[in-house]
Amino acid sequence: MSDPRSILLADDHPLVRDGLARLMNAAVPGVACIEAGSWPECLDKLADPLVAMALVDLNMPGLGGLQGIQKVRSLRPDVVLLVVSGEYQGQAVRETLALGARGFIPKAEPPAVIRHAIALVWAGGTYIPSAALQAHTAEIQAPPELPAGELGLLTPRQVVVLRCMARGLPNKLIAHELDVSEGTVKIHIAAIMRVLRARNRTDAVVRAKHLGFDRD
Repeated sequence: MSDPRSILLADDHPLVRDGLARLMNAAVPGVACIEAGSWPECLDKLADPLVAMALVDLNMPGLGGLQGIQKVRSLRPDVVLLVVSGEYQGQAVRETLALGARGFIPKAEPPAVIRHAIALVWAGGTYIPSAALQAHTAEIQAPPELPAGELGLLTPRQVVVLRCMARGLPNKLIAHELDVSEGTVKIHIAAIMRVLRARNRTDAVVRAKHLGFDRD
């Protein structure tokens, strides 16, 4: 069944847009995609109210990447924004997320990971590349305690995954229990660790319990 909403794919390389379109069709069946090859074209096509999500490259003609993201957020704050870029240093990831992006996918990621990341963000989650997440947590020697309200940043599916983690289930069993792939489980766990500022999955469970999380 088709979905009246659409996804905007913005990249200045047609072959990249073609590849992303194939992955998007696999990740979000029934949703049409429209394409843009520059920041001005991207902003122009975002005027379509049916565009519900935008996958954008940082380095496109017309604007600097961060400036482009700021304009997207100003023009369409309701649109789910996902960055797909060849530039994936930790600082770039943190800056794009701080500006309101819901995920950052390095183009070097395997197609299956990109597909799962698109599906996760479309479903309301957040995707952080594992390399950037590890670099960020490694920089933090003693992360501050978070207020209990931070648990509210987790999506319902991430809460379910966190409950499975608290039961000590490995990724394979979590995937089996939730009827998803292990790749999807890993994406959820990465998002959980980012929200809780945890160094690893055990630390995430401990921090969640300190914030009042009940696995039951």
